[in-house]
Amino acid sequence: MREINIKSGRNLAYLWVSLSLFCVLAGFVVYTQFFVHSKPTPKPTSDGFDYDELTQLVAAGDSEAMRKLGICFERGFNVPKSHHEALKYYSLSSEAGNMIARYHLAHMLISRGRISTVDEEKGHKLLIDLATMGDESAQLSLILYYFRKEDTEGKHTHTKEAYVWANLLLGGMGTRKKSDAVRFLGPSGDYEYMTFDAIESFRTSSYVNIRPEDVVLSEKRSVELFKAIRANKAKK
Repeated sequence: MREINIKSGRNLAYLWVSLSLFCVLAGFVVYTQFFVHSKPTPKPTSDGFDYDELTQLVAAGDSEAMRKLGICFERGFNVPKSHHEALKYYSLSSEAGNMIARYHLAHMLISRGRISTVDEEKGHKLLIDLATMGDESAQLSLILYYFRKEDTEGKHTHTKEAYVWANLLLGGMGTRKKSDAVRFLGPSGDYEYMTFDAIESFRTSSYVNIRPEDVVLSEKRSVELFKAIRANKAKK
């Protein structure tokens, strides 16, 4: 009888320990699911975007203030959102030589492609100008732009161009790690990052969708662009 009681006590102890471990594990899963993974992505703040201060700097010809005022109107920082005003100040800043503003302007114009093909083409040209000056963010944006470009039937029409720029951007991988990343403007207008490993997958996807003879021509074009970019950097 005593042995039975001891065994029953042990079984209850094992059961209690198992139940406790299960509760701890279940609690951890619930915590990670609802409090870690569901944590909202931090939104950009309006710190450093004082409208009155920026307008004074803009009046003095400050190109960076022009760019920031463009951000204010694009995002609605301390002012009502206005794409028209955002384009105006990005354009002024770009004309004053601010390359980051030119990058923002290119994205805004391309995003208006469904409204105006003229604006899209202007944005496309700005990206090419920046990319051929060696701007890696612009080069990556061109890869994504070409890779996603479709005709009215949903067919990808610019895979050759995507391959050309992916080839070019990956040309310096001997000095980089695949985990290294390029910063670019995402669809929401916020900066995002893409690793060289991910860019390689874009190049591979483009490669399988173009003819072998086009691959040769595309690689030749990548070399030509590389030489042009090197020449542009030497002029600076």
